[in-house]
Amino acid sequence: VAGAAMSSNGDKAMLAVLPMIDQMNHASGMPPDLNFEPTAGRWELRADRDYSAGDEVVISYGAKDNNDLLVQHGFIEAKNREDAVFLPAPWEALPAEVSRQLSDSGVEELRFSRGGVVAGVAAGRRLLSEGEVPESALREAAKVALRTSAVADGFADESTDERIRAEVRPLARAELIVHWRREQRGLLQEAKKLWT
Repeated sequence: VAGAAMSSNGDKAMLAVLPMIDQMNHASGMPPDLNFEPTAGRWELRADRDYSAGDEVVISYGAKDNNDLLVQHGFIEAKNREDAVFLPAPWEALPAEVSRQLSDSGVEELRFSRGGVVAGVAAGRRLLSEGEVPESALREAAKVALRTSAVADGFADESTDERIRAEVRPLARAELIVHWRREQRGLLQEAKKLWT
């Protein structure tokens, strides 16, 4: 297992095998103070606070949404502040002028993150900045996408959760998938509160 870290002088990223560090659990937040000490020839992890006997020492695996945590590490985090759900731009249901503005801006998808915050997404899942997409077009697309998206409807269908529990084995894998779907559903509910 390998962990990525920055060199102590910050000039380049390096890949290093960090057996003890790689065994630490994840918690969202600031990454640890992990530095390579070239004079000692070792990596050093410095605590960010005092710990008592029995306290779990955790590190952040980085700013990752639940899709990345699930694929890369095999778990998800409830209420993950980095989490988002992506919906296709609802081209057919939008007024022609709004479709043209989104297309001219390079929007292919909409990204809804915690609190219902929406952003336009271009090819390669590149997030577009606020100035790149007309705000009125983005607002209209958000409302329509949340109302018409089959993807959103798929997450809303809780009977699918029961089918997953019945068909996927081992049961722990089924529960992980259902938990991921529940988190995606929560993101969509937050967005719907804001946009519909």
